[in-house]
Amino acid sequence: MTVAATALTACGGLPDRLSPFSSDPEPAAAPEPTPESATALEARIGELPAQSLRKGKCGLFLWTRTVDRKLVFFAESGDTSARMPIDGRQQYIPRVNAEGESVLGQPAQQAYVWRDLRVDVAIQFERRAGLARGAVVPQGTLKVSGRDGWEYLLPVGGLVACED
Repeated sequence: MTVAATALTACGGLPDRLSPFSSDPEPAAAPEPTPESATALEARIGELPAQSLRKGKCGLFLWTRTVDRKLVFFAESGDTSARMPIDGRQQYIPRVNAEGESVLGQPAQQAYVWRDLRVDVAIQFERRAGLARGAVVPQGTLKVSGRDGWEYLLPVGGLVACED
C-alpha cells in the first residue's frame, strides 16, 4: 500500500492532504460564529460626544432610534471619513462607497471600512419647511458587519444640518 500511495502521490493521483509524505499542515478552518459574536459586535458600538460643525460646512448626525437615543454617527460634507464610537473611542472611519440621492453633500447610501468592521449607512431624507439649509432623516439603518459574518443592525434617525 505504501508503494501505491507513493506512486500515486508522485504522479499527482492523490491530493497532498491524503499523502502520508505531505509536510504541509491542513489549513485551519474558519471559526464558527457564536451567539456571543453578535453580542460582542453590539458592545463595540458606543456613543459619540457632541459634535461641532466647522463654519460653512454641513454634517450628517445620526442617533439610535432606541429608548436611550445615542449619537452614533457623524459625517461632515466634503470629508471622506466619518466618526463613530467603536471600541470605547471616537474613530475616524474611511468611506469606501457612496451612492444614491445626495442632500447637502450627504449621500443616501454610504459604506465605510474600519479594521475588521464594515459600516453601511442607508438613510432617507425629508425636506421640511423652515429648514432651508438642512433636512430631517426620519429613518435609516446603520449596519455594522464583522468578518465572522455577524451583523448588528441599528435603526437610526437624525438630520443634515449646516453651520453658516
